[in-house]
Amino acid sequence: MTDKFNNANIDELEQRLESQTKRVHHGMYWFFGGILVTVITIESPVQIVAWGAILYGLRELINGNFQKSKLKKMLPDDLIPSEITCTKCGETLELDSDERASRKYFCPMCNRTYHYTADSI
Repeated sequence: MTDKFNNANIDELEQRLESQTKRVHHGMYWFFGGILVTVITIESPVQIVAWGAILYGLRELINGNFQKSKLKKMLPDDLIPSEITCTKCGETLELDSDERASRKYFCPMCNRTYHYTADSI
């Protein structure tokens, strides 16, 4: 990265990630609320198909997740640890520079390659 990160930049990045997480949750509520209203009224004399709520929720879900993935890629490399604990078996693994750059690690105990994100660090 060409930009120097300081605590203010990292704090702003974390706030933006939190904001996008809330956006995803907000979208889930609208989406599933719209589905619920539609399902509940399907047998009633007046059927309501809550397209607005469903589509708005879906849009918020997609946009929020897209923005979160973009923000996570902006994390400075020095925030990525040189050691990580395997999420499956609990083995502590040292990450080489290629694994840190690709955000993937290979666990010899599980014999699998895993992708890690800012949430799993």
